[in-house]
Amino acid sequence: MLLDWASIDILEWKKERKPMLFTERWGEGPVFEWYQELERQGPKSVLVTRLRVLNDGGKVPHRFVVASLQSGEVYRFDRRPLTKKPVTLIAEALGPLSTRKAADQYELIEEEKVEDVIKSSICEIDLKMPENTSLLHIISACFSLSNDIKTVHYELFKYNCYFFSWTVVMIVARHTHELPCPRQLC
Repeated sequence: MLLDWASIDILEWKKERKPMLFTERWGEGPVFEWYQELERQGPKSVLVTRLRVLNDGGKVPHRFVVASLQSGEVYRFDRRPLTKKPVTLIAEALGPLSTRKAADQYELIEEEKVEDVIKSSICEIDLKMPENTSLLHIISACFSLSNDIKTVHYELFKYNCYFFSWTVVMIVARHTHELPCPRQLC
């Protein structure tokens, strides 16, 4: 298996990415402080209009969540391994290796780079979100993943960027979109 370091992007951590650090208690920690800071700017700063899973299209594809807010800001949510050592990644690809801590992150995508990020990626899902969808829905999903004894870890073939992205989007969609009653499906 050949590893495409550009798509994994573990060797080049971006300065603008911030770690999604949570405590065991809801509402505490730097992620909630960030949310509260945005909320003070007004409701448009925390309401989500679109939610996407994008794939960078590399040989080893990296998936991430992109959330567009009513304010016009666009945020990216990622999962990568905390360990940046290529040897560890190769060993994990070749066989069972103990799990590593996940490095879940978020970042504000600069306005002039949003179009490039979207055009250079494959969109796997693009959801128009109901009016009451808050950034707090995304934070809630990430909080749950970070407080679960299994999903807090990164595993190359299990709790990876694919798992993270699709889990976040499915949790948010399930809590914000009306789903038909099973009787209505027939």
